[in-house]
Amino acid sequence: MSRPSPTVSVMMDAARAAGRRLIRDVGMGVALSLSAVVQLVAVNLVALAFFGERVSGVQAVGLLLAVIAVAMITLGPARG
Repeated sequence: MSRPSPTVSVMMDAARAAGRRLIRDVGMGVALSLSAVVQLVAVNLVALAFFGERVSGVQAVGLLLAVIAVAMITLGPARG
């Protein structure tokens, strides 16, 4: 297996550092939930933009509910 380029290595190190800080600041459960939703949205945006895939109405509602759920989990403690 080949080694990643220096640019990719720096990006990976930055992502790891950001992940560790996020886990420390908001807790592991919230951080991993947030990560999962960001990945879900990012993958769907790539699928739509580059591969011409479409989501059905039910799938779109599911994506929206996932984003709302993580927003509630993340912002809930701050709101009291």
